[in-house]
Amino acid sequence: MQLVADLLLLSSETRPVMTAEGLPVAETFEKCRDTVIARTKELSIITHDIQSQLNMGKFVEVGDRLVEMGDLVVSLTEFSAHAAYLAAVETPASQPAVPGLVDRYKVTRCRHEVEQTCSVLRVTPLADLSPQILLEVSQHILRNLTTLTDASSQASEKSKDKFAKEQFKASVKCMSTSATALLACVREVKTCPSELARNRCVLFSGPLVQAVHALVGFATEPQFLGKPAAINPEGKAVQTAVLGGAMSVVSACVLLTQGLRDVSQHPENSAQMPGYRERLRNSACAVSDGCTLLSQALRERSSPRTLPPVNSHSVQISVAQRNNASACAELASMRPIKLGPETLRLLSQASACEAGRAGCGSNPAEIPHPSLWLTLLAGPEALMPCCTSCAISGFVLWLQGILICQTLFCSTRPVVASVCGSCLDPWELRTRREAWCLDGMLSRIAPLPTPPRVWLLLHKAVSMQGGPH
Repeated sequence: MQLVADLLLLSSETRPVMTAEGLPVAETFEKCRDTVIARTKELSIITHDIQSQLNMGKFVEVGDRLVEMGDLVVSLTEFSAHAAYLAAVETPASQPAVPGLVDRYKVTRCRHEVEQTCSVLRVTPLADLSPQILLEVSQHILRNLTTLTDASSQASEKSKDKFAKEQFKASVKCMSTSATALLACVREVKTCPSELARNRCVLFSGPLVQAVHALVGFATEPQFLGKPAAINPEGKAVQTAVLGGAMSVVSACVLLTQGLRDVSQHPENSAQMPGYRERLRNSACAVSDGCTLLSQALRERSSPRTLPPVNSHSVQISVAQRNNASACAELASMRPIKLGPETLRLLSQASACEAGRAGCGSNPAEIPHPSLWLTLLAGPEALMPCCTSCAISGFVLWLQGILICQTLFCSTRPVVASVCGSCLDPWELRTRREAWCLDGMLSRIAPLPTPPRVWLLLHKAVSMQGGPH
């Protein structure tokens, strides 16, 4: 799930998604949209089944449903990425992508699956290497190597560069030789199981992985990949909206998988188990919310997290030196991270402490409520306040802004925040959805670890106020 998201969602490349046969996964945006919405409904059913079976202690069934969930999320991601491409190129003045000799997504996925299959031989104890597992390992390796061989052969035939033609052929030959040696070792483990035979599998899997890495690295050089679509800002905003919705689903499913791992690896009477199960429930809720966001983005071809254009009835946006399209695209690309209960406690203490200390002609009553006004900035250290108390006000409201919009960056990227209007006046954004209100947000905060950047900024705020909290 993470690899497919990296390749199709986070890269933001405007390219079609092709099947193993070299055909688009769907011909029209409407077909992609209907398929994705159907997949989201299936995903909701699976997440419910996983929780029910886990509560009954049916771990084998949970594992089976987890495999189904992974396949479903991969399919959903592929159709979402293709829908984003089709919607983007349908906007005026856009040019479709030019196909290259190699499909980057296809060959990179093959490389990943070969790596994972070889890792099964390395990490699985000899006693657990049943004939069925060994058969699946052999089949997975052969299937992915066949795909790589076909892709390389086609690229070699179509390439006009003499070196490229020969290099593709040599890479395939190297890969095939390494695979032959590895599969012979796998057959030996199946016939005469021993630790020595298993170690041979581990030994000969290394050259195969290296050969596949070399082939894929060469095949994905820019000259073999064609050109992505050329789209205007409107098309980019549509693409970002759909990709952002799909990323919400993938992120939640990854968290759900991690939660299942934690629950399965700890005894039921463990002191940590209630926390793990609570995280699991929150992750399942996040999956449902992500499915809703994605479905809405596909139906409206816009993101519920972005704001309408200027002069809309429900929102007014004033953006200095930026146009509305770039503002919407930036907001849609924000990653949702929810804060932990300890941060909420510190925030409430900071708010109470600050109640009577705002200066510079501003007081909390005069500052627009953070559920209405948001400001884009790099963090409290970038406020350049004219006094300490105003900086404290800005910091407290900045944290409140995080709670409202659920969008916090753990790096140096900008954060949506709310600050004192008397200190600076960069962006003013008014929300259009009641779901962004502070009261509604507090009821849905998940008990996840607080990002280190928040702790650092909290420490700065406490130091500025001169007292421990």
